[in-house]
Amino acid sequence: MVFARHQMPPGPDLSKEEMRTLWALGMGDTRRRKTMSELAELLNVPLSTATNLVDRLCEQAMVVRTRSDKDRRVVEVQMSPQGKQRQAVARALRLAMAKDWLEPLDEGERHMFLHLMEKITGPAQEGKK
Repeated sequence: MVFARHQMPPGPDLSKEEMRTLWALGMGDTRRRKTMSELAELLNVPLSTATNLVDRLCEQAMVVRTRSDKDRRVVEVQMSPQGKQRQAVARALRLAMAKDWLEPLDEGERHMFLHLMEKITGPAQEGKK
């Protein structure tokens, strides 16, 4: 079974929402801190929900929260080295699982699958622009 072969190594248990938050922080230039408002917008959640997620991730040392140098009222967040490592491991596991899922398909079937996935996800991607 694919899931049995691909498991996260020991570490903090992160909820789906917390992992999604790490993914959002990993979008674009990961060296650039994101404001809490930007993060809430990326996650499509209220600011209070984003704050709760960041609180939990800070407790687990996955993200770092700082005040903006330009405006001390603005809170900025970015992944910590541990958060970046956790995200990299999760990405590698997802890729390995996808490879296992696609392995039984021949080249034509893979092409068709990718075409269908683009067709299915296209409207969602267009809505993000």
